[in-house]
Amino acid sequence: MSPDFLGVHRQIVTASDQLWCGSELGGDPTGCPAIAAAVHSLYNGASASQARAVCGQYGMQYLVAYVYDPAWNDPQSWVWTLPSLLAQPEFRALDCRP
Repeated sequence: MSPDFLGVHRQIVTASDQLWCGSELGGDPTGCPAIAAAVHSLYNGASASQARAVCGQYGMQYLVAYVYDPAWNDPQSWVWTLPSLLAQPEFRALDCRP
């Protein structure tokens, strides 16, 4: 996500279950509900093009998926179709830059 979006001016991480999306260390959390909703939709089943669109909208570069995420079980989801930076049996880090 773009650090400028939250006024933090450094790289941050967000998780869909955290409404403050990383701004607890500084920054404006008002944009967090929109980010959380967009990220949450990705993990419930989205294509690579949908993931890239969300990543582009919020300036995200990478997505991380675990075996516990619903998108993990869909062979057509971004989890399996975006370029993998790191792949383990229960964890994947993927490049989602547009």
